[in-house]
Amino acid sequence: MKKSIISALTISLLSSFPALSDCHDPGPIVLKGTASKEALIMADGKTSYVWIFTTPNPICIRELNGDDSKYNKEVSRFQILGSPPPVGIPLELTGSLSIENVTQYYAVPDAITVTKGKKLNSNPEPEVTSPINKESNNAEGFNASERAAPIEKKAILFNSSPDSLHLIDQLVTLVRHSGFVCSSVSAANPMILHSGFSLTCDNFAHSYDIKDMGGTWVVTVDN
Repeated sequence: MKKSIISALTISLLSSFPALSDCHDPGPIVLKGTASKEALIMADGKTSYVWIFTTPNPICIRELNGDDSKYNKEVSRFQILGSPPPVGIPLELTGSLSIENVTQYYAVPDAITVTKGKKLNSNPEPEVTSPINKESNNAEGFNASERAAPIEKKAILFNSSPDSLHLIDQLVTLVRHSGFVCSSVSAANPMILHSGFSLTCDNFAHSYDIKDMGGTWVVTVDN
């Protein structure tokens, strides 16, 4: 009888640990959960904001020990890198898992660089278009001194090609024409679940959503 009890306890303990095949290495991953915006106090005392993705159940991921051997751990909070998604609603995010979050705005050890996302139980959003006139978009010889706002040294941009910098210029112009402030660009990325872009300015102090509302581009403050 004692042997049977020990066996049952062993089985119970083993079942509480995730199977090796269920664990994720760094690389492609799909997560389901909800996003939240959280304040982060920097070393200089300033407040920045990060977006955290929380899964309803812990996800098993594999990390390296100092001797290069792997061990499993369970994680339910991931920092979102890239365009911030809407908060407080069920989402599915597809991207790349990073187990060593070395970004300037570090919040939790593990992160997901988002490539696409969708609301759960909802129809896909239309493809993102650009608010600029493609026929007149000639970025040849584009001079940084002519930008609507300077790009910050550690800015998070979806692309740094001349065409993309010209697009960011147009986003800054739209924000200013809407009566808002943008003196320098901290981040610019396509929105995940809407047709539009997210623009963050002035060392991440001001964030804006720029959405295509049936052909009209509308700027709103992202609080």
